[in-house]
Amino acid sequence: MSVLSLVRTALVTAALAVPAFGQVQAFGGDAPRAAATRMLFGPNFTPQGMLCIQYGAPGWKAEYDAQFDQIKGQNLRLGKDFWTTFNTSCALTIGGVEVAAGAYYLGLKCDAEGKFSLLLLDAKTADAGKQAPWTGATWTPAYTCPLTKTATETEAAVMKMSLAGNGQVAHEMTFTLNWGKHQLAAPIVAKIAAT
Repeated sequence: MSVLSLVRTALVTAALAVPAFGQVQAFGGDAPRAAATRMLFGPNFTPQGMLCIQYGAPGWKAEYDAQFDQIKGQNLRLGKDFWTTFNTSCALTIGGVEVAAGAYYLGLKCDAEGKFSLLLLDAKTADAGKQAPWTGATWTPAYTCPLTKTATETEAAVMKMSLAGNGQVAHEMTFTLNWGKHQLAAPIVAKIAAT
């Protein structure tokens, strides 16, 4: 091989080894789902409806309380790592808002007065639009469901979401989100035949 060929090979190799400006980069790695909450409705384990929320659970930091005014008027990521996902096989109401069966990504909205809502983004539409959990300003939610905010005495060091039945009517439950000394909640009613 000539010296000229060696130089050409070295230049081509160096050019391929250096990332080009604007080249696609990949980020991430293992991120196990930290938690899930789910409900199943139906007699004798014959499902008439199923709900499941899966999320990464971030830890609480005391300085978050001082940032409350900064989040007013914004759409906010819910959870950590990838999207918090919500799947429902039945239509339902969340905080009185009618929601169709389907697959959704979840976010939060804090309005200008500091009132919170649960945002449901159609997963297929969000994926087609290249949406991400941290691009809240560009989201177009399919549903905006009001949440009630209350204070708690016990601090949740890690975010916890739950779906819990009311013990009386099988298809009625409450969604709660606890983080720090804050709780957000909404009633959920699944649209299934009475059992």
